[in-house]
Amino acid sequence: MVYLLKGIFHDDRFIKIDAKKFELDVKAKTIALVKELKDCVSEFQAPFNELTMVLDFFEKGSYAEAISNARKSNESVLKILCNVNRENSYKLTKQVLGANICNISESMTTEGFREKVLLSLPYVRNNSTASHGSGKELVEITKEMENLSI
Repeated sequence: MVYLLKGIFHDDRFIKIDAKKFELDVKAKTIALVKELKDCVSEFQAPFNELTMVLDFFEKGSYAEAISNARKSNESVLKILCNVNRENSYKLTKQVLGANICNISESMTTEGFREKVLLSLPYVRNNSTASHGSGKELVEITKEMENLSI
């Protein structure tokens, strides 16, 4: 599938974006960056392993497991950045922002960035997977939701 985006340039030209290539590029860059971290700092081995599990589950079509492992990898990175072993996403994201690890644009509020960006993956995981038990209803995870999570 190819998307046309208008308005990225000042003169409203259109550009083509091949969605599949974009998806593959983003995943490859993510893996490469986490691998680079792991190669430089051994503490990043666990997030790297969790991230590679994400791709394994994705290839098998196990999207809920892929999202859960994406969250694990994300939370592992936050724990490393905050130098803690135990904490939840809510507290970890506050600590990361309190330590000024993220260079947030002046056009954004710290809390807005935290809620809309840093807590987006925990929100998807908590509300679209059976990680906390599915209850009465089975939730079907789509490939698109899993892609967004990665």
